[in-house]
Amino acid sequence: SATSSAPPSGALLQESLRAALMAEAEEERRGMEQEVARSSMDVGRMWIDGRLFSEIVWNVEVSVRGAAPSLRGYKAGAGVVFVCGRGGYVEGSLVDHEEDGGARVRLRVTVRKDDSTTLTADGALGVVVGAKLNSVGLERQLDAVDRLSSRMEDERQGARALRAILLGSSKAATVAESAPAWMSSPAAVEAAKRALGRLQNLNPSQTAAIGKALTRRMTLWQGPPGTGKTRTLLGLCYVLTLVQTQQRGQIGKILAVAETNAAADNLLAGMDVLGISCVRVGPVSRVRAELQHRCLEALAEKSAAGKKAAKMRDMSTSLAQEAKALRDSGVLGSLTRAQELEFESQRLWKLSSAELSHAADSVMRDADVIVATCVSSGDVRLQDQEFRVVLVDEATQATQPSTLIALTRGAESVVMAGDDMQLPPTVISSKAQQLGLDLPLFTRMRLMGIVPELLSEQYRWVLISTDVPSCARTLARSVSLTRGTRLARPPGCIRVSLSFHRGRFTGGGCKPA
Repeated sequence: SATSSAPPSGALLQESLRAALMAEAEEERRGMEQEVARSSMDVGRMWIDGRLFSEIVWNVEVSVRGAAPSLRGYKAGAGVVFVCGRGGYVEGSLVDHEEDGGARVRLRVTVRKDDSTTLTADGALGVVVGAKLNSVGLERQLDAVDRLSSRMEDERQGARALRAILLGSSKAATVAESAPAWMSSPAAVEAAKRALGRLQNLNPSQTAAIGKALTRRMTLWQGPPGTGKTRTLLGLCYVLTLVQTQQRGQIGKILAVAETNAAADNLLAGMDVLGISCVRVGPVSRVRAELQHRCLEALAEKSAAGKKAAKMRDMSTSLAQEAKALRDSGVLGSLTRAQELEFESQRLWKLSSAELSHAADSVMRDADVIVATCVSSGDVRLQDQEFRVVLVDEATQATQPSTLIALTRGAESVVMAGDDMQLPPTVISSKAQQLGLDLPLFTRMRLMGIVPELLSEQYRWVLISTDVPSCARTLARSVSLTRGTRLARPPGCIRVSLSFHRGRFTGGGCKPA
């Protein structure tokens, strides 16, 4: 792994990341082909069953050869890949599924409109649940690596400074401590103090972490599970939105990202509770059902222009349903009529997309925070947006190129929360690992001398069933853990206190809680 030596910088860094991404993509392609070859799920009847905002919903009947694989572990949003009749793949997201205990399974899957047209024309031979293609993610990551060394027009000094840190400047640790422009006035400092005072139930380490992040260009927050990293990020976001009001827009929109949809959903839900004006960007099908009303498509369709566009999309979907039924009928001359309906369906969908684009722009203008996964922060609807402040949750679970998608859009101040004592990003290619793809940006920043702020109060109890010394060694962390006050202790728990100095375990103990 690349963590054993000093990480590359500058052009060498970009070259290594590009090569690593291509190696990982090749390994993923081979894995996908093996998954397809092993798949025992053959597609039978399939039909269009409406739409979920910008995605078409398909009902798919699947017959299983041999022992039926259980789909119980797959939740809504899981990846689904269709093997098309003319070769190639189409990717979708699982909505739900039914199993009859025998050789038949019914799936409901969302697919992008363009891919839906391909499924209608080509059909599907097989399907793999739990798989995904990474073509869009790969393209966005490669683009982010390229942008790392590309100066933007009228680039601000703060953005240049942040980019120097990301490229591995020898002065990165010093530059990271410089304050962003919007915190240079006494009025902004006072606004931040007032906002911090309104936040409740923050412990001293969380409050200190927010205070440091407000006055730095690059900040790392480290803490094991249960130390409130997401909660602290939400607190920082709340403070920044109030400073933004006082500073009359100097900060601009805040971008809050996480590597997974589940973590992005947690950020979104927390902002809703705090009353922060936010919008979720990314495929709606991969967002928790109770949060989908905060997605960009849902909010855009509520506007006057959006309602008109939604009706056009409903008409487009109905025409696509009719075209699919005609294709399946086998009636003489039905194919020509089906193609006419498909053409009209596509025309209406494109018209609706233009209307919704304007509605979406209006929604984003009114939002203080954009929430997305790292990959979805490269969404085409955000390509003209500039984000001076970027908050990254789960930062140690993301590869560098994935994180860079969010950080190469004019960022001047970045906060990354994570714990690189846990598992690194998932990288399956050994060549990509050798090139450093499993080294998170968080860790590279730390190796460059940027010292993380430690969140040191633990809010989760640890159940222990082995001897105390063994537990102390197993739970050795880079912070001292003490019990927080938010959760009542369950019976039979033990309180663990561990101490470290410069990363080395210096002592600790366990006692009944």
